[in-house]
Amino acid sequence: MDTYKDIKLSQDLVKDLEDIAKSNNTDIDNTIKLLLIENRELKNPSYLTTTKVSKNKSTYSSVIPAPIKNKFNLEKGQVLYWDIEDNKIIITPEPISDDLPESPSIEAGLDILHDFLFTPNNDYSSYCTNILNELKRVSPKEAKLESLLFEYINCKDDKHKETYKKLVLYLLDYPLEINQTEVLKEVYKEINKLDKSSN
Repeated sequence: MDTYKDIKLSQDLVKDLEDIAKSNNTDIDNTIKLLLIENRELKNPSYLTTTKVSKNKSTYSSVIPAPIKNKFNLEKGQVLYWDIEDNKIIITPEPISDDLPESPSIEAGLDILHDFLFTPNNDYSSYCTNILNELKRVSPKEAKLESLLFEYINCKDDKHKETYKKLVLYLLDYPLEINQTEVLKEVYKEINKLDKSSN
């Protein structure tokens, strides 16, 4: 790694640059070059413009510059979410539902999946109930993982093991709590390891 003897940088800044470089699979030199290019692009005069906070103190609204409205296809009345991160203002436009047909599609798919998984008397319903009950139990992550793997290992036959494995995979796309999804990801990884070792 280069030491940059002529440049004095704080250890924190060097650490930040190393982290950025590592995450982009590059070195500090290229990282700095990319940051400089990005900085020049941000200073492109077509996007920098002045805007004022309105005098109406109850709303504090401001005018979004035309080049930004055009670049991001912002529409009149569209909600913008404002946040502050590292002393920068982050503005995120609300998605317009008409432009996102995948949203109702995903919702419909989840409804179908829910009906399918929770309809009694199919191969999946009892496993599904057991898995979800285990995920909801108040116990350490390791205990849940062990219990779910035990159930997989003790399936009646290969057909039931395949059903269980598919169900774990399906439930990874089902809206669960983050910690429950994390457990299922671990279960799926361990199932794949067990399958590879048995072949």
